[in-house]
Amino acid sequence: MATFESQNRRMPKIEACLKANGLESLDACNEMLLAKGIDCDKIIRGIQPICFDNAVWAYTLGTAIAVCSIVFNRTIAGKSYIYPLIPFSWSEVKKRFLRGRLPHTEKRQN
Repeated sequence: MATFESQNRRMPKIEACLKANGLESLDACNEMLLAKGIDCDKIIRGIQPICFDNAVWAYTLGTAIAVCSIVFNRTIAGKSYIYPLIPFSWSEVKKRFLRGRLPHTEKRQN
């Protein structure tokens, strides 16, 4: 169970945020991120070893919201934000990340 300073005062807002983003609990967010290879506790304590626990849990919640937003939302065109990677499409990855030459067009003289 997640524990941190002033937890009783902060939990109603945190629970509202979890509910608004379709997440179950802080512990479930942490488990989801650990399954994806993201250890928020290690990242935060690596940057600031004397940080408060609420900073770690805030980072965990923010990272879980960001990951869920990228994975589950779609672009205006209806494609996933992670489309060229899942399902993998080499031609789309090349178009998005590698520079290519523009097609040559001749100028018209009037």
